[in-house]
Amino acid sequence: MKKILSEISKSGAITGEVVIIDKMENVPIDEINKIRKVCQKGKMKKILIVADDVELGELLASILERSLTYPKPTVILGARRGKMAIETEIFALLLISRPLPDGDASEVVKLFRKLNPQAPVVVMSEEFAPNGDMRAFARQCGVDGAFPKPFLPIQLVDALRDAKVT
Repeated sequence: MKKILSEISKSGAITGEVVIIDKMENVPIDEINKIRKVCQKGKMKKILIVADDVELGELLASILERSLTYPKPTVILGARRGKMAIETEIFALLLISRPLPDGDASEVVKLFRKLNPQAPVVVMSEEFAPNGDMRAFARQCGVDGAFPKPFLPIQLVDALRDAKVT
C-alpha cells in the first residue's frame, strides 16, 4: 500500500509538497515513536481529520495510523463534509485545519463539541499567535491543542499532549 507523505525540508519541517513512497522513511523513527508513546496512553478509538488539503490530511492520517493501535483516521476535505461526518459517526478526536476552503472551521468545532463534549479538538493552522505560542493560539481558538502548518512531527506530539490525549 502506498503512503502519501510530504517531503521534509532541510529544516525538518513538513511541507505541502507531496511524494508517494512505500515507507515513512522521511519521518524520523524517533518522532514516530514519540507520537506513538503519547497516543497509546490515550483511549481514543476513531479520529476525524478535517483538512483543507487532501495530501496534508493523508499525511497526518499516515503518521497517526503508524503511531496508534487504532483504526486509520478518517480524512475529510472541507467544512461541509466534516459536519456530515460528525453527524453520522462518533469520533474521539477532531484534528482540523484552519482555514477550510468551503466554510468556517469554528462552525465544525462547535458541532463537534455539541455532539462529543468530552472529546479533544486540535487545530492546525498557518495562522498563530504573534509570539508563536501555540498554547495561547489554541485557547484563543477555543480548542485543546494547536500546531502550525508546516509542522515538525514533535509539534503534533505537543499538540496531542496539550489536548490531553495522553
